Amino acid sequence: MGIWTLADILTSIPYGLLFGIFLIASVICIKRDPSSFHFLEKRSFQLIVCIFAGLFITAYFIYTATYLFIPGYFTHIEPTVAAVSALFLAGEPVYPSWHDGGNLRGMIYGPFLYMIHGAFLLLSPTIAATKIAGFLALWGTIILISIEAKRRTNSLTISLITAGCVSVLFLTYAHEVFWSRPDPFLLLLSAAAVLAIRLPQNRAALAIGLVCGLAMSLKLHAALYFAPMALVVVLRDKRPLAMIRIAATIGLLAAIIVAAPFFHPNIDVYSYANYLNLTANHRLEMALFWKNFRILLIILSPVLVLSILGGRKVVLEQVYYLTSLLFCMLVVAVIGSKAGAGSHHMLPFLMPALSIALQMATSLDRNDIPSLRFRARACGFFLIYLIGFAPATIGAPLEMYRLVASSERHHALLDELDVIYDAYPAAEMGVSDNARYPQTWVRVLGVLQGAPVHLDPGFFMDLQAVNEGVERAEELVANCEISEVILPREGQPFSMPNLYLFQGETPLFSDRFRQSFQENYRIVFRGEFYDVWSCSGNTEAAPANP
Repeated sequence: MGIWTLADILTSIPYGLLFGIFLIASVICIKRDPSSFHFLEKRSFQLIVCIFAGLFITAYFIYTATYLFIPGYFTHIEPTVAAVSALFLAGEPVYPSWHDGGNLRGMIYGPFLYMIHGAFLLLSPTIAATKIAGFLALWGTIILISIEAKRRTNSLTISLITAGCVSVLFLTYAHEVFWSRPDPFLLLLSAAAVLAIRLPQNRAALAIGLVCGLAMSLKLHAALYFAPMALVVVLRDKRPLAMIRIAATIGLLAAIIVAAPFFHPNIDVYSYANYLNLTANHRLEMALFWKNFRILLIILSPVLVLSILGGRKVVLEQVYYLTSLLFCMLVVAVIGSKAGAGSHHMLPFLMPALSIALQMATSLDRNDIPSLRFRARACGFFLIYLIGFAPATIGAPLEMYRLVASSERHHALLDELDVIYDAYPAAEMGVSDNARYPQTWVRVLGVLQGAPVHLDPGFFMDLQAVNEGVERAEELVANCEISEVILPREGQPFSMPNLYLFQGETPLFSDRFRQSFQENYRIVFRGEFYDVWSCSGNTEAAPANP
């Protein structure tokens, strides 16, 4: 049996199933006979586990860093985000209004995302620069989690093992924890908020308000990630006026930070509201909700296990924190079940849940409850994470391998695009069929060189899914507002489906759009990978190998 077939079989195991089985079995065995797990107490065994955790973290770092040196992307939304960031630097509006004849581009994310990526593009206008922020945010998250583990336990060993457990879990999400979307930054801000809880109340309120505001400027519903931590800070002083003052401080500071970007002339709050309204019309998928619910259980599993082993007192002490955390997780599980979303929406809750688990674990040791000692339990958790998620971690390295293997082709694509953009600086990337869609993900190269974007296919999927922007798209080709279009040589022009609708069986572009394109555009350049179509009517083609 080949490795690809084996990988397909292993990754088809329901996510978290083995992890849950191993965890439940371990709890039952520990409750019946803790002595059977005393091999975890041996220092030699703990040393081996620590070395293995360190090696895994190192390998995970290499895995994530590899992405920076690959010219392609994992998903079609990443070049969309990169293009909006580059256009923002060029003085273009972040949220153009298609209702008023604006371009069909952008994304439903908040303005802070484009500011982050724009800052890195200022330093280096390259494809690699569009990825570095997500990579740094991911590793900033792991470092902050390690710091929290060290502060809670005063143990470098526990800190290392905690980072190992988190790295295993993150690997199961492949690129979703470091891609060029809001998720890695929400992870980082959530981890920062967990550390901020332990500050004096006034400083904690300012810190929570700051990170909450920044997070809401990435995704508006991100307030749900920070509500439980804000509640902990508010309830620290039981006096009613003090609670009102702290709550007002957090809310006011968060509101100011959310509002601040909209004072920029190219960030319009009303257009942003129209973008957000798109998500309100997207359908919810029950299959995604149940997957999100499984992630909820996985995130809370250390808390549940430790409460069974004797940490119920800590659970009672944290009842408001845990109750609000569970409520917010359920709400986000629903929000994350819309078409095109996914279980990565649940990951920012990992940091507060992990902090509670660490507090419970230290309480067990302090109270001398008969059980395995802290380091032994930590080693056991790491082994369960590693073995339980082993099938789910196979897909990520294979996916990276495939992207690395395609690097030579991506470089060839970029070389040809350099020639095209030199000859046609206003050319814009279009799409043919679904099979050739990944070939268009390097379209950000043209934007970085000053090319306009009238129609972004990734954003148009969101629009067309709710019957928005279709007429405006038809106007763009009927009126020759797009002067030149770059299309893959293979596949019928603009024949790809909308990937967000009915398993990709609904055409993305209307018959009228495709008819207008065929009537108005002619090929003026033929390359090895791309054709350039012009609305000028010039039918003289450039050499095939310029």
